[in-house]
Amino acid sequence: MADSAVPVGDDRIIAHLQFARAVASRSIDPRCRGADREDLIAWGLVGLVQAARRYRGDRGASFGAYAARRVRGQILDALRERDPLTRSARRAFRAAQRATED
Repeated sequence: MADSAVPVGDDRIIAHLQFARAVASRSIDPRCRGADREDLIAWGLVGLVQAARRYRGDRGASFGAYAARRVRGQILDALRERDPLTRSARRAFRAAQRATED
């Protein structure tokens, strides 16, 4: 396939692969039990593909800014999906942990 035949979305994905990996690497946190670096990178790449498909340049945001939010969001969505606690239960748990640490 010639370069000129590559869809714009694919160009964006290829150009931002390292960016998605960097976001995923920064997302590694000791509290992310059960998720290793490869999982985070895979989820980040899913977010990057979603961003490339959904991006509309007429809304004022650059693709990089839009993709950053979607990549981080996809990683958080995947982590929450794997968490056995609801978000409110997780907040209460963390508050209880902080209270016992003080």
